[in-house]
Amino acid sequence: MSLILIIKNAGFQALAKVITSLSTLAISLFIAFSFGENGYGEFTKVVTFIGILAIFLDFGLNPIFLKENNSLYQLITLRIFMATVLVVAGSLLILSPISSFFLFSNDANIGSFVLLFSLFPLSIQLSVGVYFQKHLRYYLQAFHLAVGGVTTVILIGLVTIFEYPFLYIFISMVIGGIVASLMSYLLIVKKESKSYPIDLIWAKKLLKSSTPLALMMLFNLIYFRADIFILSYFKSSSDVGIYGFAYRFFDFLVAVPLFFSNALYPSLLLRKQSGEALFVKKHLLLFLMTSIGIVLVGWIFAPLIGIVRPGFILSILPFRLLLLSLPIFFLSSYYQWILIVDGDQKALVFIYLFCGVLNIILNIIFIPYFSYIGASLITGVSEFIVFALLIGRLAILRKNL
Repeated sequence: MSLILIIKNAGFQALAKVITSLSTLAISLFIAFSFGENGYGEFTKVVTFIGILAIFLDFGLNPIFLKENNSLYQLITLRIFMATVLVVAGSLLILSPISSFFLFSNDANIGSFVLLFSLFPLSIQLSVGVYFQKHLRYYLQAFHLAVGGVTTVILIGLVTIFEYPFLYIFISMVIGGIVASLMSYLLIVKKESKSYPIDLIWAKKLLKSSTPLALMMLFNLIYFRADIFILSYFKSSSDVGIYGFAYRFFDFLVAVPLFFSNALYPSLLLRKQSGEALFVKKHLLLFLMTSIGIVLVGWIFAPLIGIVRPGFILSILPFRLLLLSLPIFFLSSYYQWILIVDGDQKALVFIYLFCGVLNIILNIIFIPYFSYIGASLITGVSEFIVFALLIGRLAILRKNL
């Protein structure tokens, strides 16, 4: 695949992410102005909790599904069933005493229960993503996300203008998700053959094949976002809000390498099938140079974070500390997908399990003393260890060839 095609489709993914990030930023601004650092901290806890459940819904199914020719509607049906199981499990967890450790307040608990139902429309969006990736139709993805994002922003804007309770923020997000999923469904409804009944043997095989990738994603999220829960336990919601607001900007930037990887993935599959080498220096150089450019621009414009509200001036430093680790995220993303295409998902599971445990230990040690500054630094250290282990694994594979 040519660099131009990779950049083009990565650009459409970036556009989709820009749309969702702008809507998320608008939501963040509304919440920050209306509910302050504490309110934004509660919002961050809820979104992080639902994000963990969303990993189970994703389950790494799409990359495995892309290798076969089953009906997309079977994948949608399977994911809706998975969403039902997750909503029930999440509800039981919220009602259990352990929820006080994760969320603390009644507002966060109730908000989490409401936002659980966003998993149903998300199941459709995740599944339809296969169509966009397979046919490189990422401009359609940008369109449906724009519709859903604008809907959510308008609803939350009305909530804050008319001073409705905090709970209505999450109701608005669920409605926005429903709109986005309906739009994504309509974009492909005439293009894919319909086959709704689930082939249980196929579903079992798909889930089994994707389990290593799902575990990798889960462990990745744990080491990536465990700091929020640990910060919640040791520090105030204000600290969580300051760190969460900085991370909101970093979260967009750290997704950029995924745009390139998604665009590159079909090409890597073809190279694997033809017996060609998966590692291409020009692709790695593209990842590295892009990350350095983003770091420079992000560092210069970081002070703009403070114009949102005086209390969020403190978010500038953790954002810059996170920003310094961005090139490592780009490089590890590239090597990670080479291992996935090479069928070495099990190694990724152990890498992210080890780093997840190490990340939790480091956060427990340093967050009580350094709060969100410690969390920011540990994020970079953890990703560097991931990168080193990925390089080591690839070196072992090459040696054994």
